[in-house]
Amino acid sequence: MKHLTKEQLSNNLFTNNNFNKLLHSNIQKSDLIYLSSNTTLNQTQINSLFDLQIDNININLLKNSNCPNNKIKEFLSLNDKIYNITIAHNENLDYEIFEELINLDDIDVDISLVFNKSTPDIFLEHLKLKNHPFIKEALSTTKQI
Repeated sequence: MKHLTKEQLSNNLFTNNNFNKLLHSNIQKSDLIYLSSNTTLNQTQINSLFDLQIDNININLLKNSNCPNNKIKEFLSLNDKIYNITIAHNENLDYEIFEELINLDDIDVDISLVFNKSTPDIFLEHLKLKNHPFIKEALSTTKQI
């Protein structure tokens, strides 16, 4: 497969066949990281990249709206601050995951949730009640609530 630019890796829509060819080619780790930031990846492709077990790739995949819910739960169970912040940026979380993230009571996760335009209003209200200056500033910046 010909070498793709970082823009192509990050933005092209890949069929599963082309994705697998790319994955099994002589692709550099840095190119895999760009590929993992591609928001058009499907769940099969995302799972294939998770199998590589590379932190930077995992972080990109956890933000992807197509990330499988079981992977989000798996990484949330690790109780890793960076993964938790990353998950809080995913705009396709279910109510239960939002609830778990809020219950972590972590200011960095909370701020990330404020910037997630999909965070339900009930959770934004809860964050507002914390009366934390950084949360207040984030809420005023995003014009949420």
